[in-house]
Amino acid sequence: MGIQASEDGLLIVDQARRAKGWTKSDRVWCDAAYVAQPTLRRFWKREKIQAENFKAICRAVGCDWQDITERNLDRQGICYVKRPPIETQCHAEIRTDGSLIRIKASAGMGKTALISEISDAASRLDYQVLRLNMLRIDDVVLDQPDKVLKWFCRNIYRQLNLCTCKRVEEFWDDEDGSNDNCTAYLEEQVLSHVHTPVVLLIDNLDRIFPFHQTAVNLLSLLRSWYEEARCSPLWRKLRIVLAHSTDLYLNLSVVSSPFNVGKPISLPEFNQEQVQNMLAWHEVLWTEAEVQELMNIIGGHPELISNAIHYAKIRPELTFQMFVEIIATPNGPYRNHLQDLTSKLQNQENILARMKSLLASSSFVPIPSNDAFYLDSLGLIILRQNSARIRNMLYRQYFQQQISAETSMSV
Repeated sequence: MGIQASEDGLLIVDQARRAKGWTKSDRVWCDAAYVAQPTLRRFWKREKIQAENFKAICRAVGCDWQDITERNLDRQGICYVKRPPIETQCHAEIRTDGSLIRIKASAGMGKTALISEISDAASRLDYQVLRLNMLRIDDVVLDQPDKVLKWFCRNIYRQLNLCTCKRVEEFWDDEDGSNDNCTAYLEEQVLSHVHTPVVLLIDNLDRIFPFHQTAVNLLSLLRSWYEEARCSPLWRKLRIVLAHSTDLYLNLSVVSSPFNVGKPISLPEFNQEQVQNMLAWHEVLWTEAEVQELMNIIGGHPELISNAIHYAKIRPELTFQMFVEIIATPNGPYRNHLQDLTSKLQNQENILARMKSLLASSSFVPIPSNDAFYLDSLGLIILRQNSARIRNMLYRQYFQQQISAETSMSV
């Protein structure tokens, strides 16, 4: 089945490719995604292309493909791997008045996929679905709390498409605070006019965390809405779903935080059966022993499994053993992923020093909370209370090679 980009999705991709200095048909981009230039041109024309090519084009510029697709995408053609009982728990929560779901997992673990699954479930119940992705806010807006909340309300207005709903500019009263305006807008223009439950899904919430005042304002607001539902029949219509990678930078009071109420959801890695089902869906015919060997290197990390499948599809001449031999090399199947991680670690001496200490041990090592939160958000480590270890053999091999090469150059 083919997938096409939405107009909003192309805006996100355009911003990402500009940041890399690539043109819309750049050969470097094609090489990074392992697609032909005509395929990339069809992507920009919003024509349907193969799902694996679509995902690879998005992945090469650091975008989540599910943020780029058309909203009316038939998800029956997408391989969604269930992780029972998570989906059942989330479905039960959105049926509950005034509920709040907190999905916390590191990068690439499937938060956006679960958000989409919950959105689909809510739509099947004929609920009003409002979906916001905080990656779509420009940096120049993020440090201005008032503008962020106006952006928040404008996106709600566009998705509602109600003739009775006032535009934000008509409704906003500059004499009141932005939190009051946003709350009043949701109450008077949304909850009062919609006669079904409203599911508000916010993805990549941690995008706002480095902007302290914005984060405090919005997170306190979300908590206040949750508390309002405890006593107001109108606010009981609202169900909130939050997805984020880390709690880094946050220092909220217990009564102002949305992260100590509601239903917490953690996403585990795929087990072998789930990985084999995913491979079968994509018609990648690796044996059970080969799947086990792959998981010994990368675990059941959803994004890494997806990358392996894509590489196997575009390089059918490679045997599984050839694939394994190049898996941790700079030009291997995880080239873009590993380079992206490397760039996020550069110029951070404390983090690099912490990585070296983790690489020196195969067991869990004590780690300061800030370093732990950052490395966990990137998916590089597995946390256990106040200790951590490198997530998998792929990261261990690659970063040991990088550190060894840097040491040799400095001698």
